[in-house]
Amino acid sequence: MVHYIRRRVVPSGRGARELIRLAGGRYTYANYSRVDLEVVLKHKNDVDILVWSGYGVKTIDDIIKIEPRLKELRPVILGRVYAYSPAFYQLSNAYPEKLLEELVWIIHPEAAPPGNFTLFVKLK
Repeated sequence: MVHYIRRRVVPSGRGARELIRLAGGRYTYANYSRVDLEVVLKHKNDVDILVWSGYGVKTIDDIIKIEPRLKELRPVILGRVYAYSPAFYQLSNAYPEKLLEELVWIIHPEAAPPGNFTLFVKLK
């Protein structure tokens, strides 16, 4: 699942919407019951942050190789792209406060201490 954030987010789980809200974000596609790539591309300028949840990406170009149309998204153009770290699945459920903290850093980068991410990785 990919998360699209505009100080709004498309979460992948039931609790994710609440975490996003607590972190100061808003659910991007509240009017959709199902969000696919076509919906995302339709609203490509309504998204501020992309969080890629798949494995094996180290750069934004890696994501574009997987799905070239994502290069049209504002966060890809602006470089506001994150991916899950290898520790995400092991630690995010055990430490929801860390997940919330890092979502705050992503949504509000002025609050992020440089290099302190554990659950996410900023892609370049």
